[in-house]
Amino acid sequence: MKSAKLANWLIVETLGRWSDEEPTLVAEDGAPKEFTSLRNRKWSIARSPGEGAQISKLAKLLVEAVAVTGEEQMELITIASKAQGDIRARMAGHPILSARGEVFGVELWVGDARQPVPTRRSVGAFEWDYRTQVTEHGPGAEESILGADAAAVERGVQDVWKFFGGFERLNEYEDYVKDFAIGAKPAGAPFASKVTVRGSQPRLTYMTTRTRESAEGKKISGVVHDITSAENRPQQDFSLDALRTAARLIAESSPDPVGVCQLTLATGIFLEWYHNPPGSLSRWATEVPEIHEKSIPELEQARNDLRKGEVTRVDLALFLRFAGDEGWTPADLTIIAAEEADPARGVEARQGIVQARPGTGPLCW
Repeated sequence: MKSAKLANWLIVETLGRWSDEEPTLVAEDGAPKEFTSLRNRKWSIARSPGEGAQISKLAKLLVEAVAVTGEEQMELITIASKAQGDIRARMAGHPILSARGEVFGVELWVGDARQPVPTRRSVGAFEWDYRTQVTEHGPGAEESILGADAAAVERGVQDVWKFFGGFERLNEYEDYVKDFAIGAKPAGAPFASKVTVRGSQPRLTYMTTRTRESAEGKKISGVVHDITSAENRPQQDFSLDALRTAARLIAESSPDPVGVCQLTLATGIFLEWYHNPPGSLSRWATEVPEIHEKSIPELEQARNDLRKGEVTRVDLALFLRFAGDEGWTPADLTIIAAEEADPARGVEARQGIVQARPGTGPLCW
């Protein structure tokens, strides 16, 4: 019997429940599995395909029970065989909960009933709201995944992004978000990527997500699993390092106080602030402001021009409103393409560096 295999925790995502998608396997111990069916899995305690199919069926039922009840499930099962003798097995399922108590995944263990259930791995859940750009983290995600000293249930996108040291499939994720936003991707669409988390103890995580639509709007729900090991080491993203260095130099060379951040040109999402915005814009460092509806077309035009390489720099004024404010706050922005576009080859610039200063213009609409 392969006892090493019996100690593995399986991470099963249940993010597609709201769009009638079946639960799928996304990690086995520290090994990523990209949305693999439980039906076709080979179980180490199974001695024949028939026994494997039986275990798969029972495992799926256990996962579904955890997803419905939101409670840990433990079952002892017997796999009967006159020829080879019965197998007594144990199944354990632990819910991976969102901040709102919904089950986004299940940690599943299947092994010999004589074995103790091993310590669970570090797994967390999150949900990102496209409209507000705020992420809600489930229990344990802040401490075990982000390594945050002070846990916060909600974080603006820029506040989350500061934890990232590398994002293996960043360009694909940006397109995934953009396509979902414009209706080119349906609810339940999957995505997976390795993401390196910065900090005193950098860790490599595996993030799996699905798109979700509800009465509250478009959201991206996800499960994140710490897969750090000798084989899976944190991955340094030199392009992010270059952006951070360039931003620091811009801030240091500016004659007046200026905030500097990264802007995803495809989505229009303002990411990490490398140098916090000053004065009336200071809340932008951690909060996601509302952009005045009449400012949005100018920002979209600037992003499109920068992406296509028609310009490499744009100056514009935006009007923002933070939560609880009655009036609009002016902001003067300079956006510089961080990459060179090549329209002849169909290559677009994807990232921009934003310089932000408190604006001087009155709201004139």
